[in-house]
Amino acid sequence: MSTDKLQLDYLPGHLEILLEQGDYNAIEKLLRAFRTEDVAEALMDLRLEQIRQILEHIPTELAGDLVECIDYDYWRDLLSALPQQRLLDILHYLPSDDAADVLEELDEDTREALLEATSSHEAFQSVTALLQYPEETAGAIMNPDIVLVPQDMEIDAALNMIRSNVESFKDINYIYITDARPGQADGCTAAACPDLSATQHPDRRRHDQRRDCRQPVYGTG
Repeated sequence: MSTDKLQLDYLPGHLEILLEQGDYNAIEKLLRAFRTEDVAEALMDLRLEQIRQILEHIPTELAGDLVECIDYDYWRDLLSALPQQRLLDILHYLPSDDAADVLEELDEDTREALLEATSSHEAFQSVTALLQYPEETAGAIMNPDIVLVPQDMEIDAALNMIRSNVESFKDINYIYITDARPGQADGCTAAACPDLSATQHPDRRRHDQRRDCRQPVYGTG
């Protein structure tokens, strides 16, 4: 058995001790030492109330990542009892399609209360729209968040624009490039979103890896 696997086996016990001590800084540090998927699996050895305590006190982005990795069968019992504001913070962090999935699994009273609380929030409009589609349809599982850039934008300018809004674009897989001009019909192509850590030549234009939008484009954005 590897050292990492051995340490992971002891993770639930360590978390229980830290919960008793109320040391949430140590809990955060411990959780970040392992893969999120492995942590989510290890959390299942704790009581639901203990998992809720952890989700309530760790940073929102870490809580959101864990929620995405926790089996959705647990979402109703686990998340419905979280304080409303905390649950709203987590939903706001999640991509629109994942947030809609979570809302679908919550008990009806919690879901309706959240939808009422977010009815005037522009950020949640795409989530609400996804809930209007029948379950398991393409519309219900799509990610409506996209990045649209003009055809003549240099690649460095496009990447800098995305980097400056990295939290908003963190789940984008495709960039849509439009060649529409005033008085002309809209048209666009799609390019796979590059590694944002990579540097590109400043004179390079966005003509690589394009796909006509008339063809199916698969991805989360």
